[in-house]
Amino acid sequence: MLLSVVSSLMIAASVGGTAPPATPQPCLWKRSFSSTSYGPPWSGMEGGSFTATGKKLTKGKRYVAVDPRVIKLGSKLTLSRSPLGNNLTFTAEDTGGSITGRTIDIFTSQGRKARDSWGNRRVTVCLKTKGRYHN
Repeated sequence: MLLSVVSSLMIAASVGGTAPPATPQPCLWKRSFSSTSYGPPWSGMEGGSFTATGKKLTKGKRYVAVDPRVIKLGSKLTLSRSPLGNNLTFTAEDTGGSITGRTIDIFTSQGRKARDSWGNRRVTVCLKTKGRYHN
């Protein structure tokens, strides 16, 4: 049975069909975090248009600021919800003085109104990168 399914998919792909979507990477763990949102226009509290790892904060980027003692920089994680949508994958590329413990700050380039309407919400963080979480 499995062989016939695989053969059918290979034939469909070779004649212009589409291959099945990739299986999503499973969560290594899930934890509840408090979340806020940040982005332009920049205030005196925020660092500016670059992350702590040197990445430029531009429209379309999916970055979060984390406490690197909790989630290491460079980790991939999926958030149950965010100002950009639900179940999207982000990269931990930034830090912040008020980001401590189980708190994340989600980058959005949608402006102050979008950030203010997000406020402070609980989100479920699904870590996708091995060895990147500290208790």
